[in-house]
Amino acid sequence: KAQRLRTPTLLITTDEDPRATPADLEELAAALPDCRGVHVVPMGGRFVNYVQGDEVNRLIREFYGTL
Repeated sequence: KAQRLRTPTLLITTDEDPRATPADLEELAAALPDCRGVHVVPMGGRFVNYVQGDEVNRLIREFYGTL
């Protein structure tokens, strides 16, 4: 089903999340027609958007800047 998603997509994970490993996201990115990036944020715990909020916000702002 990922191949049908036509919106620009940004994938973010952390090196500490076993549910969304870098390999998982690379596989998903390959299936998404307009994936704009895969980012692995170090030391993000299970809630990377809180633990590494500044970095996640930077990545999201950069992504929005490409749209």
